[in-house]
Amino acid sequence: MKNPDRLVGYLCIDDSNFAFEFNYADFTLYLYPSIQKENLLNSVFEDIKWFNCKEHKFIDNIKFSGVTSSGKKIIFNVLDGPSSFDGFKVYNVNWYFYYNDSINSDRIDGFRIKGTEIDFFYPPQKALETKIEFSAENNKIKSLQVSSNGNNNSSNCGKYRLIKGVDATIELSAYATVHTDTAINPICANSMMITYFSKPVDIDTLIVAYYNAVRFFEYVTYRSNIDIKSIDIFFYNQDGLKQYDGILAFKNKNDIEKYQNAKNRIISYDVLLKKTTKILSLINKNKIGFGHICKSMDDNSHYPVSRTIMILTEFEREFRNIYGTDFNRSNEYISVKSDIVNLINIYLHEQHGKYLRYAKQLKNYVEDRDNSFEANVRYALEDCEDIMDLFIKRKYHSENYKIAIDGIADRVGELRNGIAHSRLDLKIKPTFFADIKIIEELTYAIRLKKLGIKSRECKKAINDLFGERFGL
Repeated sequence: MKNPDRLVGYLCIDDSNFAFEFNYADFTLYLYPSIQKENLLNSVFEDIKWFNCKEHKFIDNIKFSGVTSSGKKIIFNVLDGPSSFDGFKVYNVNWYFYYNDSINSDRIDGFRIKGTEIDFFYPPQKALETKIEFSAENNKIKSLQVSSNGNNNSSNCGKYRLIKGVDATIELSAYATVHTDTAINPICANSMMITYFSKPVDIDTLIVAYYNAVRFFEYVTYRSNIDIKSIDIFFYNQDGLKQYDGILAFKNKNDIEKYQNAKNRIISYDVLLKKTTKILSLINKNKIGFGHICKSMDDNSHYPVSRTIMILTEFEREFRNIYGTDFNRSNEYISVKSDIVNLINIYLHEQHGKYLRYAKQLKNYVEDRDNSFEANVRYALEDCEDIMDLFIKRKYHSENYKIAIDGIADRVGELRNGIAHSRLDLKIKPTFFADIKIIEELTYAIRLKKLGIKSRECKKAINDLFGERFGL
């Protein structure tokens, strides 16, 4: 299914139809009411504001449904705060869903995505077979043949729980395409990620699954400029076959990654295999943060204070998720901490007003107490020695891993506390930048190890993702 060259039609708003036109270039929606309906349209929008100061809430997203001039159905998700263009209302569009009129938008069976990073993650060369014949006389190429290998070039990545009662099964597939009208690249190959829902879902659930996939590629590339070229929606027909009868489209806000070696700066499928869906599950549960990830690969080499804080924060989050708050603590410590929390709970039942608020703050303080940042870094480095030793020994020119990680933990602890407490006398040392790089790599190391990936594959993942240039 393809997008039309021009997207126009009618939308139903408050039981009335309004003509619309969609602008592909800036992803805006124009509504054109008739003269008879102009007053009605004004009444629909008269109370809309970009930000409601009285209620202190952010602007909402709303959906408009309608039909296009080609007879297809359309759903626009827009910001509920239109601007005006010569008296007509104009909306910023978040996404739209364009689909056949015979399809129910609340019974979606799955979708596939294609794009640059998907080709990097699951190399499409799997779909091609190359045969070269050399001349016996001068050893020059006598014949060269590139063809589709005709094999099953798909891999199952497992499944994860998307919402209650619905699982998402992920498959990767490589396929070849022939271009008969050109001599330049007459045959090429691409990869795609396909998501199957265990039972039909509505458009909102589809959006959640799509964003999970995008976040996954941000995680395995350590950047946010992910290039998704198409999102095709499928439905099963009466024969149980997939029919790609819908298109989901977002505005492309990203510049394509320009780094020449970007295809190698990724944690590939060969490392993750069926652990792919474990990462998707963590993303779906908001267990992985993305505030520290930069837009492009060039930006990843810059460490302003704001990004440094986010990198350290993400390590703390991952450390707590993996090792727990009271890791490496004695049973006596855990027992005393539990007793104090119980005593505060008894006190809470007898209080109100400010006393209640202050008691809750103290309870949260006690519950969140854990080891120092320095101790956490040291423990994680010790736990991941089989992964991190290669990188640390070269980066710090040290053969003594224990001495090296003690220095890293001390400096990073000093840096973290200095930033957190706005210490003006904190001196930024060149070694800090190497330390922060290690924290970035360590954050991945503890997660990949927790997923059960072997140390050699963990090393390869970190080596590739951060461009460490070891021959792994």
